[in-house]
Amino acid sequence: MAWLTGWSYRKTISLSHAGGALTDYQVKLLVGESSGATGEDIHCGGYGSATFNDLEFTTDDGTTLLPYWIEEITGTTPNQLATVWIKTDSIGTGATTFYMYYGNATNEPINAPATHGWKKQGTSPVMVVGGAGAWDDSWVQFNTMWKDGTTYYAYYQGCKNDWKFQIGLATSTDGITWTKEGSNPIIPYGTAGEWDDDICGYPCVWKESSTWYMIYAGRKASSQIYKFGLATSADGISWTKSGSNPVYATAVTWDDGIMEPGTRMVKEGDTYYLYYWGNTIISLSSTAGIGLLTSTDLINWTPSANNPILGSTGHNTWDIIMMAPTVQKFGSTYYMFYEGCDSAGSVSQNGIATSSSKDSGWSRAATKPILPTGQGTDWDNAWTEVAVLMEVDSEWRMYYGGSRGAGETPRCQVGYATYVRTGNGDNTFPFFDDFKQRTIDTAAKWTNSGAFSLANGCATKYAANTSANYPLIGKTNIPHPCVLSTKVKVGSDWANEYSWNFNLNWDTAWATSGFLSGHYYNPTTNKWYLMKFAGGTPSHLVNGSITANVFNKLDLKINNSNQYLFVDGSQICTIAGAAPAATNPLLIATSRDGENSAFTTYFDYAYARTWVADGVEPAYGSFGGEEIKSVMNNHFFVMLLAGGGR
Repeated sequence: MAWLTGWSYRKTISLSHAGGALTDYQVKLLVGESSGATGEDIHCGGYGSATFNDLEFTTDDGTTLLPYWIEEITGTTPNQLATVWIKTDSIGTGATTFYMYYGNATNEPINAPATHGWKKQGTSPVMVVGGAGAWDDSWVQFNTMWKDGTTYYAYYQGCKNDWKFQIGLATSTDGITWTKEGSNPIIPYGTAGEWDDDICGYPCVWKESSTWYMIYAGRKASSQIYKFGLATSADGISWTKSGSNPVYATAVTWDDGIMEPGTRMVKEGDTYYLYYWGNTIISLSSTAGIGLLTSTDLINWTPSANNPILGSTGHNTWDIIMMAPTVQKFGSTYYMFYEGCDSAGSVSQNGIATSSSKDSGWSRAATKPILPTGQGTDWDNAWTEVAVLMEVDSEWRMYYGGSRGAGETPRCQVGYATYVRTGNGDNTFPFFDDFKQRTIDTAAKWTNSGAFSLANGCATKYAANTSANYPLIGKTNIPHPCVLSTKVKVGSDWANEYSWNFNLNWDTAWATSGFLSGHYYNPTTNKWYLMKFAGGTPSHLVNGSITANVFNKLDLKINNSNQYLFVDGSQICTIAGAAPAATNPLLIATSRDGENSAFTTYFDYAYARTWVADGVEPAYGSFGGEEIKSVMNNHFFVMLLAGGGR
């Protein structure tokens, strides 16, 4: 049986559905970090990552990946429990086998461009600009990183509010707390008249044997033309510029205005491959592209005959302009992280492209940015740019420059995101939104109406009009049976308010046709209600309690005759004979009624999934023992430990 490359452990899972075969069906699996987890279906035996970012699921062939999404992780290590949704390709009436792989937290951070994702960490930068009057009091942005021993070296460009970059260094032992080098800037711009007397920036640093190398961009004030220079160091702190500088100046037109090295040097054999951004003019332009240079001595560079290798066609609206490439090879595929800007250059976000070749065949791998800007008043609500990829301990991180825009002070600071192997659920559910994008996807999934804001990963609704409803997102023609789920909380500004979070048949004869809603009502009862409207009269059916500013998971299950409301996994209400037609809108909404004051409702995510019926859902059979793949004498052996069971 084939084995997924890079993983050390796996277990088999048996699943079947006696009521008939199912395809593309979402099944829930409770995965324990270890055998000590409570309520687990299957566990990782303590060999998996504490963040569960090393899970993979495949079909019975051992290599075909199945999309999945981790809804939540509860408990404390080493006994955490992950709620995982897996989209199975098929489930038969007999036993259907698939595999769960684990124990590979340091494996490649890219398994499939359409399913990977990145999660921003913290609500503020991890490195900020210098104090007033400092050389970097307006801008700090990591451009490249290197780990030497236990220390991470981050080389960054900084400047005052004049765009005249110089190169600084910050070090860290954990990748979170950074200390700026006291001798900064470690590479200042040159003296008047030199080729780099106006700008020294965009460093690309790596170490070979005992020597540190840096390729950087320099600009002369009188010409405003960018060229590349080389510098070397024995300790990564004190640098000497090469006497051969500049080592590269373009002789063609597409990049004769500006050139900036990428964040990572690629070396294969004796050849160096330097990816860079080029443009014909010294400003943002859709004529910009990504180029490639090669060299064997770091002094003499040859441009690829295919330049620009990426950037002239196939743009999305968010990456009309492409900059700041960082290329890394995983397996047989080259991955390019890049900064994409809209046509005005006012919003920048990080994207990804792939190719099987270094200098041709590059294509953008997704229509959305993999790391979008922040939302609302977030510190990075206009820029998330220049991806610097680094493996820190057992996780992959993307450091990026963030900003509220060109007119803001400070202009740019540094944040980071961690790799989420599972993605955001788009491939697991047919209708999904985690509200981390700048807009709700209304093209193929949800429709939206009513004013709302996107902030801190939530869709936020602040309702204040008397007797008014505010649908947030909705979808028609969701086949029944189905389940609509959301993670929602209400703010502390509620008082005697209605907050309708699930609505069926809202805008189609709602006064005469029964519909249901999850219903927050009256601070004296603190209850989620199942509310039925029929003939214009609401009926409140009692259920479980709720606390303001605490997220609850709500599930509304619908079949052809009944509807059920679940709060945090517990069924609290049932209503019979009220299921609307699939053509009626299924809405997640917020509303207030009966009071003039306002209140806020927060939706963390929302999705619809297929469902058969309670009691006849696909059922797990046996869980296989732990299989270990080991390497011995250059031959692969698969050793099966333990028989059946968990």
